[in-house]
Amino acid sequence: MLALIGAGIVGWSARPGAAPEAGAPAPSPTRTTASSSSGSSPTTAGPDPATGGTSVTVHRAETVVPLSARTEIDLDSLAPDWDVAGYDETGRADLRFSTIGLEAINNAELRQATGDGPDLCQQATAQYQLTLDEDLPETRYTCAITNEDRFASVRFNREDVRMGYTVFSSITLTITVYNRAA
Repeated sequence: MLALIGAGIVGWSARPGAAPEAGAPAPSPTRTTASSSSGSSPTTAGPDPATGGTSVTVHRAETVVPLSARTEIDLDSLAPDWDVAGYDETGRADLRFSTIGLEAINNAELRQATGDGPDLCQQATAQYQLTLDEDLPETRYTCAITNEDRFASVRFNREDVRMGYTVFSSITLTITVYNRAA
């Protein structure tokens, strides 16, 4: 497997009708209370209440998740392995990593974000999917709206994507899943 370094091999393409966002807004101050690497105990994260923001809870703390081609992940899962499986027939998975890219499935959405965190994730609007047709920037931030109406901040770097000849073979995602504020 070769690390994806060359330009023009892989990148993002917008779905029809979606315009890419220009410029990254500065993130708002955030706070996080004790988090659990297992993701089993929700924690509070979000704008500092002193700045007037609304808090959200962390459904699953930041975790690094490797995926092989032809696998799906349930971002709502609290299972240690995120219920990563080959093409899953249950309809619970939110993202599929195939040999041609990363896509939202089962009524989930994948959107381009300008950075990490709950605020920037909730502001993301342009729908995207990872495909083989454009350059991949050094770091890509995305937001997934899960099929259980949570949202996940998903990040990966260029070196986190591996190619096998002309198809994807693996990707490593850094994921934090949030519950919507009540």
